Amino acid sequence: MSQYLTMPFGKYKGQTIQQLKADLPYVRWLLNQPWLAEKVNPKFQLALQQLLPQEDFSEKSFLEAFRKNYPHTPIGELKEISLDDHSITRLSTNIESEEIKTLKLANNRITKIEGLERLRSLQILDLSNNQIKDIENLHYLGKLRYLYLNGNCITKIENMEFLRGIEFINLAKNKIKLIENLEQLPYLKGVTLCPNPLKCITKKTYLFLQANQVKMYLGYTTKTYRKKRGERVLSDEHGNVYKTIDQFLQKFQVAILNDERKMTFGKYKNQPFELLKNDLAYVKWLLEQDWLESKFSFGEIAELRSFLK
Repeated sequence: MSQYLTMPFGKYKGQTIQQLKADLPYVRWLLNQPWLAEKVNPKFQLALQQLLPQEDFSEKSFLEAFRKNYPHTPIGELKEISLDDHSITRLSTNIESEEIKTLKLANNRITKIEGLERLRSLQILDLSNNQIKDIENLHYLGKLRYLYLNGNCITKIENMEFLRGIEFINLAKNKIKLIENLEQLPYLKGVTLCPNPLKCITKKTYLFLQANQVKMYLGYTTKTYRKKRGERVLSDEHGNVYKTIDQFLQKFQVAILNDERKMTFGKYKNQPFELLKNDLAYVKWLLEQDWLESKFSFGEIAELRSFLK
């Protein structure tokens, strides 16, 4: 019956799933998107998976793909490695080079950032459209300038304090609610954060982005961006649309956190106390717990109750 299912969105909207067989890179890209489960039901996802060859679902390491695609090229001669769309599941490079400046691994099935410690000269790292949940193991890459982590499952901006040379980072299409820790990147010039379910920004990060005039890119060019009447649009020399941090916060209704208190337990552990304002069902549940007074002060309990008013 899957042959009768039609695409409800995207560039193949209205066409049958079977017609996507001619564009398997797009199918792989779709299946890597964290939002796909919100768009279609499990039956539809299964029909998409059935379009792919069996080898797409076997475990495949970076080294396997590298040896297959660069069989006779000496490592010392490579400036760039590009292995997009190769169904790679494990990022363990196990290669050493001071010459490789660019590593492109978009549209794979990588779940963890690891194994990059021998590529210390990397300047561009593209891990977009994978299945990564945490920003980690990047402290070896002090020369990195451009980092692409868009289209993953990241919930927290963290572990980037050693990336002192970063100029641009793309974190669009993740699950980030809080903009934080960007003040650790002194040379940051631009960041892409939308779409994300953004709610708040720490005051430190806000002041840093404002003082350094960091461009908040929207993921569009001037040709593709549909601005609202009266909306001011800024663009860089390449035609990429951006806003100042103040314009960005206003457009996406992101609040500045003046309260730096953080939760010490539960699903908001290490997240700002103020974020609970955006999850009233969780606040209500907290207030019903017998152990509430052992976790919060009386003042904090009063604040929790005020969130429900």
